[in-house]
Amino acid sequence: MNRWSVDKKVILYTALMFVLVVAIACGSAPAEPVVIEKEVIKEVIKEVPVIKEVIKEVPRDVIVEKEVIREVVTEKLIVATPAPVAPVKAAPARDSITLVTSVEPSTLGAWDQCGANVIGFVCTDATVDPLTWIDGEFRELVGTSGTESWEQMSPERWRFKLREGVKFHNGEPWNSAAAKIGIDINGSVKELEGYSFHGEVTGEVVDAMTIDVVCAKACPIFPRTAAWTSFQAPKWYESASEDERLRRTVGFGPYVMKDWDPGIRITLEAYEDYLPNASFEMRAPSIKYATQVFRNEELVRAAMVQTGEAEWAADIGFDQTDNVPKIRTGLNNEIFALLVDTVWHPELKKKKVRMALAHAIDCNALTEALYQSLVKCWGNTSAQGTAGITPENSAPYEYDPALSRKLLEEAGYDEANEIKVFTRNGRVQKDVEYYEGVVGYWKKVGVNASLQVVEKGINSDLNQTGCGRTEDPIRCHEFPPAPRYNASPHTMSTATSNEILDYIRQARLRSSCYATRSKICDQELEKLIEIADPMPLGDDRTRALEAIANRVHDEYFYFPAFQVAVVFALAENLEWEARYDPRVRVNAMRFTE
Repeated sequence: MNRWSVDKKVILYTALMFVLVVAIACGSAPAEPVVIEKEVIKEVIKEVPVIKEVIKEVPRDVIVEKEVIREVVTEKLIVATPAPVAPVKAAPARDSITLVTSVEPSTLGAWDQCGANVIGFVCTDATVDPLTWIDGEFRELVGTSGTESWEQMSPERWRFKLREGVKFHNGEPWNSAAAKIGIDINGSVKELEGYSFHGEVTGEVVDAMTIDVVCAKACPIFPRTAAWTSFQAPKWYESASEDERLRRTVGFGPYVMKDWDPGIRITLEAYEDYLPNASFEMRAPSIKYATQVFRNEELVRAAMVQTGEAEWAADIGFDQTDNVPKIRTGLNNEIFALLVDTVWHPELKKKKVRMALAHAIDCNALTEALYQSLVKCWGNTSAQGTAGITPENSAPYEYDPALSRKLLEEAGYDEANEIKVFTRNGRVQKDVEYYEGVVGYWKKVGVNASLQVVEKGINSDLNQTGCGRTEDPIRCHEFPPAPRYNASPHTMSTATSNEILDYIRQARLRSSCYATRSKICDQELEKLIEIADPMPLGDDRTRALEAIANRVHDEYFYFPAFQVAVVFALAENLEWEARYDPRVRVNAMRFTE
């Protein structure tokens, strides 16, 4: 048996990190009152300057890059066991912390859409512990407070030994029966969320503290995807009303959800009976109370930390770094990209039209004007460090407007077929401005294009429209556009992540005919996915994943923009490091005084 606390067989990838220091002349401002904003659909039809003037001289620091190579050791049996740690109650928690995010989660139910990434930490990584966890510093797979060990019993079956003495926040015991409920819910293929790109995943009780996870097909990387499993107290969930399920999560994570004042704040309290283990991000919380508040403006979030109204703020932008006590930066493991309807849109289904659109965009000019070149243009849907990604298949598409015009002519492009760019406002810093520039570039080569800024609900419908929702996914081209938008989604912006660092996630989740959100159904790509998915870890799997990523890049199935960089503001006496992905563990924070 390999102990996860000491096993270092895998040299893990270190994602590209940015040193972001931007000097600006703005002074601190007092925090603004809460403003609840309402987004509306609008269509922007205007020529936008492609390169925007930078009014102030902005000094730039050197971006430091590290290249780390991962070796993968293939084993027939994989077992992970945490180092023995005597059950310890949470250390006496002290103080309180206020954390500011851009928006409020739409719900607080762990088994509902409680919010993406940093926004929804209160109903995920603060209150819930999954089956496994990927260490933020070393990318090593470790156990959680509820898991002792795991081993592969067959290509489709993994056995997990659960930790005794763990209780949900309401006192219900954590055991294999409770684990089965969470595994079954997370493993449903209904929406292709969680880890269900393995196909249907179910739990089988072996004994009171042992559970088998059974995949519908071979799932060699399941322990990595199990880091997105969520569990709630079964009896509470069964008796709770639908409204209660949406307003609360009852897990066994390091914090208990105490109160939600919609539009104002969400309050958490350290869980006194939390059982930590040896992993840094599974330690007991040292801060007793945590409160999440919401401010839409980057300037306001930064000012709150500067004035002491908050101790931590997410995504303050590049222009506020000199206005806060200290910052932490990370790549967030997200790629800002346009999803492309290659199935139903009469022009976007043509490869030469997609090529023309990709080569019409000067990404470097846009990122220089909007982000001071502190983000890196990218050419695929997963970041550096992901198995399957190479320098060749992640190379940005070259800016060549003359080639774009030539390709449009060869494709028989019909300008009567408008091409829309759908985006939300604020999903990524200056996202609307970026896509105003994209639309401007497309118009310059003769494309009938427009930008539509939509509210969150419509954005979700566009995102969820895909081949997997049609009557016969493998023949989705023959059916009308699928629910939930029921019309061509044209192109739409997303910030898509791949925290498991294996390209099969993007292949299954967004590029397969059977994915409910896929705007792609390519028979050759489907064959490559079926070949790679069941392969065990090792060189053969990596090469198979590279073949998938190569085809995605060479067929222009997406219009990637850049790797998302995020800047966090911290109080001077707060210790915390940003992860390689957008997950936040409040129990990994501590005050130095």
